[in-house]
Amino acid sequence: MKRPAKQRRSVSPKQRRASSRKSRPLRTPGIRREGIQRGRTRRVSTPAERAASGYHLGRLLAGVYPVQLSEVRGARPDPDGLADDKLDMSVLWSRHANTLGITTLQGEDYAAAAASFALGYCEERGLPDQNWLPLPTHRTIAAVVKLREEAGAAETAALLRELNRIPLHELILVPEDGTHPVREEIRALIPPGAKLLEAAGNEDGGLFRGIQSDLVLVLETGCASKAEDFVPFVLLTNSGIDIALSDSSSDLPLFHLREDREIVKQFVNYSLGRGDLLADSLTAVPHAMSKQAIERIGDHLSDPAKAHAAALLGGLAVASVGNRGKRKHARGRRPLYASVDRSSVGSHLEGLRLAMEKKGSRILYPDNWRKREYAENG
Repeated sequence: MKRPAKQRRSVSPKQRRASSRKSRPLRTPGIRREGIQRGRTRRVSTPAERAASGYHLGRLLAGVYPVQLSEVRGARPDPDGLADDKLDMSVLWSRHANTLGITTLQGEDYAAAAASFALGYCEERGLPDQNWLPLPTHRTIAAVVKLREEAGAAETAALLRELNRIPLHELILVPEDGTHPVREEIRALIPPGAKLLEAAGNEDGGLFRGIQSDLVLVLETGCASKAEDFVPFVLLTNSGIDIALSDSSSDLPLFHLREDREIVKQFVNYSLGRGDLLADSLTAVPHAMSKQAIERIGDHLSDPAKAHAAALLGGLAVASVGNRGKRKHARGRRPLYASVDRSSVGSHLEGLRLAMEKKGSRILYPDNWRKREYAENG
């Protein structure tokens, strides 16, 4: 006997939608499932979420983990006590910020979490909001500010306010031109604990050799910089780079439109085997140097162009912020900060002369074609 065919049960549209929802994967708030690689999801965190996490972490650490001042190395640039709290806050941040997963972030993402962490710390300690910004390093930091004669009091005050936001162990100010004394309105802006040195005594690079901190930020008045702009330089030097240069090559025009100085800077880098740096050089500020770089460069620190050549010849790890030495073509990319370079063509040629004195007239390029022995015998 033939078995009757199994009748298909009709499904209503409502039941069809319900079963479709059951087959879909569950969506967890805060997790984006698109672009999954190797079966792993990536948590999405907005600047607002990072700010909230940083604030709560700052309050928690300020109340639970008091920091011993003896563990914080370096001088105290501010005798009123706020410097101690700022350095303590920085130590807590460098020890525990990795819990937020922001140790390699930059720009708005980093600033949102770091500034909120400082705010939470201040509130828990009963301090007024100082708008502090902790930096992503456990190393001590110094700032060297070159005072330009053309920079006014307003520009100088703006830069010093930004430097007051970060945890500095040393703050050194030096006139760019030793022939002009520092004006009285500029002297009045120098914060307590900062050092004002005369440029006349620093021709041999002694200014940098006297610094005790592990990392040195080099700036100048007249260059509009914010505290957030220093984060990429600290991150780069903290990763093992000896010198972090400004990415001043991002705005380079086509070759026939460039200034002679930019052409010579790029030629020097190519001649010293670092064509990936394009026209980036130690002559542009801001930049950062490790203590090891300062000790290796030595007396040439008084001339940034020669110092740049000496750093490349000495085998120091040099990279530009944003490319880590792997950039091939940077035109069209704009850095997050503004860099300033007031060097001349002659200063870079002096750096090239230094390289020729140490490596010979051909520097790194051997002559495999000419038979010079015939000319000598003839």
